[in-house]
Amino acid sequence: KSLYVNRGHTTAIEGLEPEESKIILNYLFDVYEKSLDIQVRFRWTSGSSALWDNRVSQHSNVHDLVDEKGNAGN
Repeated sequence: KSLYVNRGHTTAIEGLEPEESKIILNYLFDVYEKSLDIQVRFRWTSGSSALWDNRVSQHSNVHDLVDEKGNAGN
């Protein structure tokens, strides 16, 4: 089983009062966004490949590396 929550798309939990829904969703957003033990960082190199299951994963680009030219990437 999986639970899909995304700060950009999930707005409320059906059947809950708005304030309760907001509290729970903010907690879940923080778990997904801040828990390093459930994240994967992948550095692309020539010949690299990566596979993931879109049914149970979320992916995003984190611009936290800067190359010698000042370009941000990951």
